Amino acid sequence: IYTTPASYIRDITVTTDICGTDGMVNYSVVTEGRVDCRVSLLDAEGNVVAQGAGTKGALQVPQAKLWEVRAAYLYQLDIYAGEDHYTLPVGIRTIKTTKTQLLLNGKPVYLKGFGKHEDSEIKGKGLDEAVNARDFELLKWMGANSFRTAHYPYSEEVMQMADRQGFLVIDADSVAHKIM
Repeated sequence: IYTTPASYIRDITVTTDICGTDGMVNYSVVTEGRVDCRVSLLDAEGNVVAQGAGTKGALQVPQAKLWEVRAAYLYQLDIYAGEDHYTLPVGIRTIKTTKTQLLLNGKPVYLKGFGKHEDSEIKGKGLDEAVNARDFELLKWMGANSFRTAHYPYSEEVMQMADRQGFLVIDADSVAHKIM
């Protein structure tokens, strides 16, 4: 059970693109109630690099720092709607596939990784921050750059940690839906 203001942010969708050396952050915000919406994109040092207004828009980031495998760069998207405020980390990147390659930001990337489960020997299935931190350190130590999730939804915390540390995630749930 939780409470919200009369007008609040219900959902946010963000996609990114690259145009030359500029990054594009496209956003769509679903609000409940009548409310003005404004957004700001901050770099890692906290400087505002782009701003917008309205529930839909595109923010252009000149000379964008791109999210790369094992070299993540995350911007912070701040969304304000009335009294409500939500912050979302955003990595500017593109992912495309050809018949023979996976392209990250237009460059081929070779996946080196594992199938990963969200469980541990002691606590079983579920979120365990200490085990997750250890798992990511082991992935780095082994030279991995990716992992595939199991057949259940993963915690938001694990997905955010992968994003912060520059790991590509193959979401088994999404892959299964595309195959069907």
